[in-house]
Amino acid sequence: MIDIVKMNHDFSDIDLINKWVIAHDTSGDSFLEEAKQKYGGNSLIGFVYVDHQAGISLEIETFCTVGADGDITMTQGPRDHNESLKLRYGVLKQMKIELLSQDQIKSLSLLEKPEWLKFYEDPYLERTRQLEFLHPFRAPGFPDDIQVLLPPVKGKREEVVWARIESYRDDGVFVCTLLNQPNQDFKINLLDRIEVVPATIGDERWMLCKTVIDKHE
Repeated sequence: MIDIVKMNHDFSDIDLINKWVIAHDTSGDSFLEEAKQKYGGNSLIGFVYVDHQAGISLEIETFCTVGADGDITMTQGPRDHNESLKLRYGVLKQMKIELLSQDQIKSLSLLEKPEWLKFYEDPYLERTRQLEFLHPFRAPGFPDDIQVLLPPVKGKREEVVWARIESYRDDGVFVCTLLNQPNQDFKINLLDRIEVVPATIGDERWMLCKTVIDKHE
């Protein structure tokens, strides 16, 4: 299955999606060090969201200082300079992160959801991101990307590939984009749309490529 990614915080990927967070440890990235010098502060505040292509990301709202008593004082941020700064999952997973409480969000005059989020929201994908039976198959940092089993058909060995969920039909079928070319000729190719369904094979649960079965009947 999927390798465990070591995180520098206690939250799962799903816990962080569509949440305001404060990140305290930004010292490991030269880009963030330069940004801290420009905007001031010892921490940053941002909103975590999912970019369907780029995965879990954080849009920096502002830098800030956190006092010994925990009080947060905003300094400056990219929006003060008509700029946008995003952190992708590779950086985000290394940071020490806390979720902001509703009281903190209110006291800092943050919107419940930033206005720009509408460009990334998809109600159908939001639904699939909450399906717990998919969690073991998701790529770390890419909740829309799942492992899919290509079944052994007509002398071919089974293969595991990656696919990106595009929609979820009422009949329980996931329509996905194939993200890598299979090693064998399963009559599907890179970037093809494929249909995927949950299945039990032996004692294991899998996301099974229905398209391969249909094409070999």
